[in-house]
Amino acid sequence: MTIAAPILDKFGAMNKSQRAIVANTEGPLLVIAGPGSGKTFSLVLRTLNLLLLKKPEPRDLVICTFTEKAAFELRDRISAAARKVGYSGDLTELRVSTIHSLCHGLLAIHRHRTVLGNNFETLDELTQLLFIFDNFDEIIGPDNGGTYLTQWKTKWTAIKGAQSYFDKITEELIDPDKLVSSGRPFVSAIGGAYKRYAATLLGNNRLDFAHQEKLVFELLSDRAISDSISTGVKYLMVDEYQDSFIRLLYDGGINEYEDPDQPFHCVLNRRDSFALISLALAFRFWAETSLAKTCQSRPSFSDVRGLCQHRNACRG
Repeated sequence: MTIAAPILDKFGAMNKSQRAIVANTEGPLLVIAGPGSGKTFSLVLRTLNLLLLKKPEPRDLVICTFTEKAAFELRDRISAAARKVGYSGDLTELRVSTIHSLCHGLLAIHRHRTVLGNNFETLDELTQLLFIFDNFDEIIGPDNGGTYLTQWKTKWTAIKGAQSYFDKITEELIDPDKLVSSGRPFVSAIGGAYKRYAATLLGNNRLDFAHQEKLVFELLSDRAISDSISTGVKYLMVDEYQDSFIRLLYDGGINEYEDPDQPFHCVLNRRDSFALISLALAFRFWAETSLAKTCQSRPSFSDVRGLCQHRNACRG
């Protein structure tokens, strides 16, 4: 574990935990920390340390976060730190993007392997709501006894409520047929509405963020496709990871894809959907992840099992 001299010279004030993160160049790495503890700062310096040590070229690095604003800021911070330490490589080849942008790119390349047609459109949260509104009668249906789907009294509350359930059903890979046959009025109604929603999306060559990630997940479940995508990527780093992924990971969701030598850096901070599972499948993330602990006054996590038991302790 080595830190390049220019980083030690210009960023000598790093604390012990941050130094351990930056110096880690081999194997998977999971960073769990509270707000203001320097998670992104550590990711930036780890990126530069890898480049200065010539572990990867910039084109061999993929760095993801969850918003466009965060992606731009992350790229700016890496560029500023690179100037400070005198790194002269071509950072234009560095791949910094949102999770959804990465998924969109993968779907564009492998569209022929999916149900999507040419020029498919991805809906954001607002356009997803408008899509449900425009197709309300087909997806939600008429009110029954003064309520929609046995739950909501107005169209807009039905749209907002259904959107949340639709995303959850997709993200958690729930079988809608089981919902329909549950025998519970609301569960059955939302399951039927989801099936109509998914069919309407496909019929209009559109997908929402949750379906985008589900399609990538399905692509990467094919080992041949996974191998082709991971070729040429030496390091994958994700800023603002999520605790629900760790729970799914520990419960056996992807334990069969084992590769303890694959470098992987994550920073746990906020909730999002399960796009991260897709990324983990792509790079065959090892379940027994090493943990770099930068929490202050928090429980000590020694392994993934402990993280699952205390997953709320270090939420950013």
